[in-house]
Amino acid sequence: MPIPPAPMTYQCSACNWKRTVVPRSDCLTFGKDIFVECPRCQKPLTARPATTLEATLAKLMPRFR
Repeated sequence: MPIPPAPMTYQCSACNWKRTVVPRSDCLTFGKDIFVECPRCQKPLTARPATTLEATLAKLMPRFR
C-alpha cells in the first residue's frame, strides 16, 4: 500500500516564493509535489517539513495559490 511522504514547504531565499505541498500518494511529480528550483527565478530552493498550520492550510485551499 502506498504511503504518501510528509508535507513539505519549499521556499526561495532570492524572491521569497513559497509553497507547501501535501502529496496524495508516493508518486511525486516535479513542479506539483516536489520542487528543486524556484519557478519564478530558477534559483535553488530550501525545503523543510511543513508545520501543522501550513499543512492544514495547504489541504484546505489547494487551488488558491
